[in-house]
Amino acid sequence: MVREAFRCRHCGLRVQPHRSNPGLRACLGYLDDLILIPMGIALAIRMVPPSVLAECRARAQEVMSHGKPVSRIAGAVIVLIWIALAALFAVWAYETFVSARASQ
Repeated sequence: MVREAFRCRHCGLRVQPHRSNPGLRACLGYLDDLILIPMGIALAIRMVPPSVLAECRARAQEVMSHGKPVSRIAGAVIVLIWIALAALFAVWAYETFVSARASQ
């Protein structure tokens, strides 16, 4: 229970919005990124029981021995999302800049 709480707390540090504040907090954020985050990751890995870690490493080796897992469908979905976003941006830019000048 303590292990899971530590991991959740440590991962939660990465998504807090206060990191974007300028000043001293930004310097402390860099210090945090350079020292505390790697130490926390190392501690979280040490908290995993050796048998579980060995099993996960064996499973990862087995998956990688068959070649990297590739999902072409997921890649295609991501590319389509980017194309749709680019098209939406192009329509917005056209309506905002070109149509506005034509109507004046």
